[in-house]
Amino acid sequence: MRLTAGLLLWAAAGSIVRAEDKATLARASTDLAVPPSASVILAAHTDEQRFSGFLEDQMEIDSRRQAQAKEYEEIHSILHDYQTKIEKKDEQLLLQQKLPESILKIRRDVSQDLPEPIKTPFRAMQQLIGGVLGWTPHSAYIRVTAGPRKQPEKVRSALERLEKLADDGFERAMVLRAEMKMYGRYSTPMDLGSAFEEYQAISEKTGNAQAQYMLGFFYSTGVGGAPQKNSLALLYTSLAALQGHIAAGMVMGFRTKMGAGVPADCAEAVEYYRLVARTAIDYYVSGPPLGRTMPGYRMRLSDDAGSAYGVKTGPYSLYRATGREEFGGLVEYYRFSAQKGSLKAGMALADLYYSGHEHMPRNLTMSARHVRNVLSHIFTADGKLRLDLTQAEVNVAGNAAGLYGIMLLRGEGVEEDTRLAAKWLEIGAGLGHGAATNALGYMYQHGIEVAASSEDAIEL
Repeated sequence: MRLTAGLLLWAAAGSIVRAEDKATLARASTDLAVPPSASVILAAHTDEQRFSGFLEDQMEIDSRRQAQAKEYEEIHSILHDYQTKIEKKDEQLLLQQKLPESILKIRRDVSQDLPEPIKTPFRAMQQLIGGVLGWTPHSAYIRVTAGPRKQPEKVRSALERLEKLADDGFERAMVLRAEMKMYGRYSTPMDLGSAFEEYQAISEKTGNAQAQYMLGFFYSTGVGGAPQKNSLALLYTSLAALQGHIAAGMVMGFRTKMGAGVPADCAEAVEYYRLVARTAIDYYVSGPPLGRTMPGYRMRLSDDAGSAYGVKTGPYSLYRATGREEFGGLVEYYRFSAQKGSLKAGMALADLYYSGHEHMPRNLTMSARHVRNVLSHIFTADGKLRLDLTQAEVNVAGNAAGLYGIMLLRGEGVEEDTRLAAKWLEIGAGLGHGAATNALGYMYQHGIEVAASSEDAIEL
């Protein structure tokens, strides 16, 4: 009998054979007068066949999962684009009705789904909001979403494919279907009870962290007909937190710190918050140089309508509350001033496009265009400051040089160029731009275009 060298080594190392296989091989060797040592070779051959079959099955499973993942990405892209269009239409409708834009666009009055202890204060809050703003939330929901939307054929087909993927047990499709029912996305009706059952099935089958977190929410609040059980809420939220789910970690940190349903324990709360912070930082630094872009400001109801103490008395409303029409007028004013030669207005536009705004998404290409225009009016061809600048214009120069250097370092709106980035960051840091100084320190720390030196980085 001829065996490969690998199989001989495997047999020599001793293979793991089940007891019944050993007995069968022993009887076969006796009946066929096979030398006892050959039974080990036969056992190894049996294991090789079993292992080969396992590999073939695993390869088939992997191939099927890859095909499912590819199909899911196609489905998700179609549904995401459709949902984006829906939200834009809702936003236009809100503007026509002259309603505050930060009001959540709920498809229907959900107070009927809340348990009795929560239902009364929720409706009281609705009445309070209605009294302050001069409209009733329930009637607003009806006006905003009057009439069912007819789904395009492409969307209906995508939803049918999503159902099939979810029924086949593809985890991401199961979660997306549950979220669709939870929030009423893609022009489908909100069904909290069905969403609760979906999350239960996902958690039992896959242990998905998002599903466990949502079960914690359901058991904590009792919405959707779920039994309100603090013990189960803590169990599922804890399981999600231990898997690294950020929101669940924040919930458990708060509960443990405040003693909400559990004994107050600051040390344990710190551990939950540390886990969340580590996850967030790991994600932040995994992006381009200087880290990923931080999320923008999240509008609050008080920013538009004021807090309990009156209009524009929220903590941010004094300088953040700006209506879309008012904001559009400000942008036009800045554009007009920049065309007339105002460097401050030009830099304001560059910052605005770089950071984005609640009424305008980020546009890095436009930001780069404006900052280059500012630099061309402040610096000479050889990169030196003009001599006839006022102190205000020198300050603008530092901001422009620093921002342009950061964009070059990160490849935002321009092609990445670390050598040119170092030049503009040096200029910006020299003019007192804090972010440029920080970015220059990053380059020294990581040895980008300069010799790596933690000491020099700290000195900056």
